[in-house]
Amino acid sequence: MFLVSFLAVDERCDMELDETDPTNWLKLESAIEEYIQKNHQAFENVCERLVLPFHHEEKWSENLRHKLPKTKESLEGIVDYMLSVL
Repeated sequence: MFLVSFLAVDERCDMELDETDPTNWLKLESAIEEYIQKNHQAFENVCERLVLPFHHEEKWSENLRHKLPKTKESLEGIVDYMLSVL
């Protein structure tokens, strides 16, 4: 079994569900981006674990190679890809 906990604690994430102030949304987006950058290795490990059962499927593997980001700057692509697969 493999357990990962992504528990971000950042005051910039403290906002109401119906928040409409663009300034608060920018703070939230900034906090998320920083969290992903600081934890990029954990995100990569989770991605690998999620796709491991499908590794034997050639089409899946080939598709995965093209979708995963190659640079640290495109880490948000990992999250987008994980969400699209789930």
